[in-house]
Amino acid sequence: MKMYEIIDFTNLYEKIKDSQMSLKTAYKFSRLMQRLEKEVEFYQTEFAKILQTYAKKNPDGTIVISDD
Repeated sequence: MKMYEIIDFTNLYEKIKDSQMSLKTAYKFSRLMQRLEKEVEFYQTEFAKILQTYAKKNPDGTIVISDD
């Protein structure tokens, strides 16, 4: 799975997790989310490190967000 697919799935899971589904399906979704949460956490941590290292910053230390 690509990272954008993982993020899309986690967003979808948040929407459907409380809906009614069979126990088997709910279990599979739950197991998949447990595995993907580790990946998302790693991605967010590493992305934050990259931003802190390479992003342009304002004089007050906040990161400059541009359209590029």
